[in-house]
Amino acid sequence: MSSRAQGQGPKFPTCWNPKEKSPLLNVTRGLVVKYTGKADGTHKKDAAAVRSNNPINCAKGLFYFEITIKNRGVRGSIGIGLCTADAATNKLPGWEERYSYGYHSDDGKTYNCNGTDGQDYGPTFTTGDVIGCCVSFLDRSCFFTKNGAKLGVAFRNVGRKSAGEFVPLYACVGLRSTDEEIEANFGQQPFLFDFEAQRNEMEQQARSSVDAVKFSDPQWSHTISQLVTSYLAHKGYHETATILARETNTTVDSPIDTIKARRAICQLVLDGKIDDALTQVVATYPGFFVKEPGLLFRLKCRKFTERVAYLHSQGDTQVLDAGLEELLALGQGLQSEFDGLANAPEPDHGLLQDTFSLLAYTMPSDSPVAYLLDTDLRKPLAHELNCAMLASLGQPRRSTLEGITVHVASCLQELRQKGVGDAALLNLGQFN
Repeated sequence: MSSRAQGQGPKFPTCWNPKEKSPLLNVTRGLVVKYTGKADGTHKKDAAAVRSNNPINCAKGLFYFEITIKNRGVRGSIGIGLCTADAATNKLPGWEERYSYGYHSDDGKTYNCNGTDGQDYGPTFTTGDVIGCCVSFLDRSCFFTKNGAKLGVAFRNVGRKSAGEFVPLYACVGLRSTDEEIEANFGQQPFLFDFEAQRNEMEQQARSSVDAVKFSDPQWSHTISQLVTSYLAHKGYHETATILARETNTTVDSPIDTIKARRAICQLVLDGKIDDALTQVVATYPGFFVKEPGLLFRLKCRKFTERVAYLHSQGDTQVLDAGLEELLALGQGLQSEFDGLANAPEPDHGLLQDTFSLLAYTMPSDSPVAYLLDTDLRKPLAHELNCAMLASLGQPRRSTLEGITVHVASCLQELRQKGVGDAALLNLGQFN
């Protein structure tokens, strides 16, 4: 869980904050905390705490950190947990009157905003033990682990201020007697606890909550079918769209002949037959490339790449030498196409340079620009061409179903930023 650069998204705890600690503690390397005071840990006034540099964040759905007890010290009175930014640094986790949660080593109890009455929770811990603290933003629960084993839920609704509103919480640790020492792990090293398995479990719970939502209106099923039919037509799958429309009483909202034409042209691109695709586009949509000069440039770059790949596949030096003049002519045409582009985007600058670079290598397949030979690169080009053909017909470049998908993804992102735990554990890939 590394901190992100300023302005690039939410931050996560990565170390202890040396400015937010008790004077009785020494912090080294940002992770090791040692009690430097002289105390036997029998008095509350001996308590000393430090909190993390950043608050925990719901952006990943789960927050987890571990501490290793390097030395139990005189008494072994160590606490791990959560606190607010203004929590006192002379109290152990859980002792603050508000929004403070802790699990203590000497008695195995948890403390929730109370410094006197702890609740029986788990085993005590001492030198060599690894203790973890996890917050699930799915239900705002908190549990602890010992040596990789989950101990069960300790707190619920951590940080809850009011309905739907929560205060920011920080990871914290507290020590209370001479020579007590711990080292934290905020994700810099693999956790002893199987954090990924826990995350998968939480994601499944979030997915199940979505699956449990039922729509009783019969019109809903018809709407879904229409969305799928329109999507298939948009992608050019006219046969499948026609069958689905017949079986679900939906409509194919484009003339079949135009769907077939688009599909045939896209298939030519997918087959690497760029010249044939260009010929078909010009014949079917006169003046098409006047409005799509950038697309024409990228298609011709692909044509150049396909020709290089073909000539080298022949394994004949004479064939390659004979094709060199053709490639040079194609290259001149490409340069002319590029020079005619107004405000060409940066990726097109790189594409032109890399495409020309194919000629510099005896074995382009082993060169730094070998990625251009990947036939999978035909797919985004065919998709771009399909979208442009739709636009030329006065139809949306993106299907309604794709538009809804983009909208849902934006909503999930917005919910994550607002601290909704379910959203942090959901992604559209789970529903493919």
